[in-house]
Amino acid sequence: MLCLEYLPNGSLDKHLSDESSGHDWLTRYNIIRGICNGVHYLHEQFQCQQISASIIHLDLKPANILLDGNMVPKVADFGLSRLFEDNKTQTLATFVSGSLCYMAPEYLFGRIITTKADIHNLGVIIIEIISGRRINHLTFDSQHPCQDFVVEVLENWRSRLEGASSETDYNQIKSCLEIGLSCVNAQREERPTSREIIERLDRWEATNCYVNNEEEPPNHQYSTYRSDQHDDGHEWDYCSPRRRRQQCRQGHGIHWLA
Repeated sequence: MLCLEYLPNGSLDKHLSDESSGHDWLTRYNIIRGICNGVHYLHEQFQCQQISASIIHLDLKPANILLDGNMVPKVADFGLSRLFEDNKTQTLATFVSGSLCYMAPEYLFGRIITTKADIHNLGVIIIEIISGRRINHLTFDSQHPCQDFVVEVLENWRSRLEGASSETDYNQIKSCLEIGLSCVNAQREERPTSREIIERLDRWEATNCYVNNEEEPPNHQYSTYRSDQHDDGHEWDYCSPRRRRQQCRQGHGIHWLA
């Protein structure tokens, strides 16, 4: 008997919408944070008994991000994934497979596989979650500057945000958009690692999130990753910004729950 977890909210691609409608920023940020945690686990925290290696997913896209009843994201569909030994710098695919709009250019045109291929996909997903718009590898390059796109997205969010935390939310949206854009850099060496992304999110939350609002936002507690093929049962304790600030001051990082 094969038992699978039921995820009532389906895949992320069914929930993408522009800045003026759909999920609020807190929900979108929780999804972004959870996906980043999942990619970081695959790249740097996955444990293999025989060798030291990472998992490269190679097909990260909204259709392969599933959402549970609390909108917690789960990375799914490892049909194209590769086990990438840590002593390698890159490997070549015999043929290219995946979703064209999310492929890193070096993988699409040169069949080069590194963890930075997943980072590129992650960047596309982050931008699409924030803006609700489909983008591809031709959207941003030296001939097509992204400044107009960024200004438009931020202005749309500025019009929607309200309340005491609106300025904090706006700055967080801007920071996440910058992370997403850095991930889709055409030069893979210039893209951040998953660890650098997590550290940047941690630093931002520790110093900025809801500093003027002591009330903890609802539904901002846990981000869970569970691999279909490598289910070790681990969950991340992803807590509210206020609690995360307290943990950072105490020198804590991400906590594992058995």
